[in-house]
Amino acid sequence: MGCRQRTKVPAMPSVLKPNVQDTNQQRVQLREDKYRSKLRICHDKQHQARALPTLTTGEQVWVHDQNREGLIIGATKLPRSYLVKTA
Repeated sequence: MGCRQRTKVPAMPSVLKPNVQDTNQQRVQLREDKYRSKLRICHDKQHQARALPTLTTGEQVWVHDQNREGLIIGATKLPRSYLVKTA
């Protein structure tokens, strides 16, 4: 694929392109998707990960990196991100 040619004889660019069939590429993509979903499931199971409920404005939360309580002011545009007011 990325090997240098060992000859000085010129070759047509069409000959240098790899011959990949669409069906093989689709099969590889499906296999990778299955592999990644299995990895995600195993990771979530091992680390007891679960989907958390959305937070509402005015709800009290614990801010781990500051070791104190905070109050939810509102949601941001980013997913799973909130504005938190700490004392």
